[in-house]
Amino acid sequence: MNIKGTTPSGFVYSVSDTLADDMEFLDSLAAFEAAEDPAALSIMVDRMFDKAQKKALYKHCRQEDGHVSTRAVIDEVVAIFHGVGAESEELKN
Repeated sequence: MNIKGTTPSGFVYSVSDTLADDMEFLDSLAAFEAAEDPAALSIMVDRMFDKAQKKALYKHCRQEDGHVSTRAVIDEVVAIFHGVGAESEELKN
């Protein structure tokens, strides 16, 4: 089952509800949180999304000068975690 939502900035996402049980994803999350390692962020995004959704995320985070902002991607991932957490609470009730 996928959990779907929209971030406050308007990015529409769909992530697997099994993500929390994906050890490789959790390893990359831990590596990112420990050192804000951009390589770990890239691995997290790859584990969260298929190619089309990753492309959509990068398009959403692309700046006027054409680069994809790391900070914007981080903000979207954090917003998704908050949304998924809220969705999980709604599923429990």
